[in-house]
Amino acid sequence: VSTGAMQPVEWPATFFKLYIALPLLLILPPTFLIGCGFPLLQRVVQTELARVGRRVGGLLLANIVGSILGTVLTGWISLAVLGTAETLRLLAVLSSLFALLAMASVFRTSPGTVRRRFGPLPAVAVGGTVIVVLLVVRGMPGNGLLWARLHGTTVDRIIFAEDSSGVSVIKIPEEGFDGERVVFVNGVGQSEIPYGGIHTVLGALPAFVHPDPRDAAIIGLGSGDTVHGVAGRPGLERITSIEIVGPQLETLQALAKRDPYGGLHGLLRDPRIEHVVGDGRTYLMRSSRSFDIIEADALRPTSAYSGNLYSDEYFRLVRERLKP
Repeated sequence: VSTGAMQPVEWPATFFKLYIALPLLLILPPTFLIGCGFPLLQRVVQTELARVGRRVGGLLLANIVGSILGTVLTGWISLAVLGTAETLRLLAVLSSLFALLAMASVFRTSPGTVRRRFGPLPAVAVGGTVIVVLLVVRGMPGNGLLWARLHGTTVDRIIFAEDSSGVSVIKIPEEGFDGERVVFVNGVGQSEIPYGGIHTVLGALPAFVHPDPRDAAIIGLGSGDTVHGVAGRPGLERITSIEIVGPQLETLQALAKRDPYGGLHGLLRDPRIEHVVGDGRTYLMRSSRSFDIIEADALRPTSAYSGNLYSDEYFRLVRERLKP
């Protein structure tokens, strides 16, 4: 939300929609249903008083194992292979299977009773459930449309890539490549193209203050602006760009195929620049290399978990990796 484009009188309504109504709509129904699920499962499995404790423990164990497997399969495999939109479709289908299996179990154990009490209603319920699920899955947006809508634009005006490390989106304005192309990382705007702003200054300043730099490391790629600024010092022989969200480089390469901007093309073609996908802090801890310049252009200090970087221990580690 742009503060410049919004009048103060609109803030209460917008705040309510974004931070109260929307979270309630997205979070309340599944949270409520999850809370209902555990007592219902207990009612199903608790048939013997002597085994109450064992069956409570069994359900808790199954819940923990399922949570772990869900996190691993979704975060490491499904998001990387299918993407976010297709993962949501898969989860919708898998969730509907529980309802269908429950109906089938009831019909199988007591088909006569079900027919006498409900007539053709169960068969209609199963068919209706299948139809609803198919319509919902069919109506869910694909990856391109999903990220375009979440970034407030259309599919033809974004370049996106995602894997298990995160989502990178470059938003192209309506005036095309004559305006600023904004780089979003996991939904947060980080930098812009063309270069020449504060990130260029952040990269160029240490490179030109140092009397004779040969080897530099930049933690955080973003739009490539900081790396581009460092590369302006001709004497640098090697520049290592370390980025934890792998798709950022992929979106910059895709943008370069459509965008004639020379700064971006120079960044991607510079033979001195080595692109590393990984955590910058871990890279420094495990690397035996030393650098003339290390710059961390990674997180705003107000961002979540930024304390892991803007800390005494982190800066001590950086200092240990600097050449004399």
